[in-house]
Amino acid sequence: MLEICHAAKFLSLYPVDYDVLKSEAPDFILTNREGQRIGLELCRLVNDRQDTIGFYQGIFRNIEKELPNYNVPKSFIEITLNLKTLLGEVNKWEQRMHIKAVKPCLTQEDRKQLQSSFMNMILRKIEGNNSLEDEYISFLFNGRSVVEDIRVRIHSTMSLVTNFGAYPKLLTEEAIRNMIAKKNQKVISYKKSSCREIWLLIITGNVGSESYRLDDLGNISIDSAFDRMFILADFCSRIYEMR
Repeated sequence: MLEICHAAKFLSLYPVDYDVLKSEAPDFILTNREGQRIGLELCRLVNDRQDTIGFYQGIFRNIEKELPNYNVPKSFIEITLNLKTLLGEVNKWEQRMHIKAVKPCLTQEDRKQLQSSFMNMILRKIEGNNSLEDEYISFLFNGRSVVEDIRVRIHSTMSLVTNFGAYPKLLTEEAIRNMIAKKNQKVISYKKSSCREIWLLIITGNVGSESYRLDDLGNISIDSAFDRMFILADFCSRIYEMR
């Protein structure tokens, strides 16, 4: 569903008169009144923080599933986390973390203890205790702030959302080149279809911390098997065409 929204958004921003049809390889077929067909391949470009963010999202999904088992009122809970701390800057996981992949390498027991600590913090907040301190979490992160805020509102259902804040990385030409290199391998098979051209649409620049910040990209020229290549800056609704 999200892919078709991005394809439609691209067509609303780029001055071409095409309709969009769902496909498999490539992702979409663009057609015009003359019957010309253009293949459109989509890819979402995220940074290496996705591993760390996904790790903690998994923990809080488990907490959300377990919360109804506790004798607390149904609530909408929003927990704000300090992403800089979670990325492993100067904490006691340094010897147990693959820094390059920024994904904590914890044992199953470590993960259970960490989940339990977050759960207890949330339960205290629901009961009216505003303390965001936890001895185990403080030890792991060398006393640095991990949970910045927990907001609780009485609600018809029990739900929990995580907020990692706005801490985007700057999009680099190297990241773009690496993504295009991965996708280039598919173009040969795509060109065996009845499409006149094959286009690549890279989506990034949304509000998530795993996305990239786009400043002025300038004139990027990259050799590729694709006939045209574009970057969709999702949040600000801008299209950049390469080469």
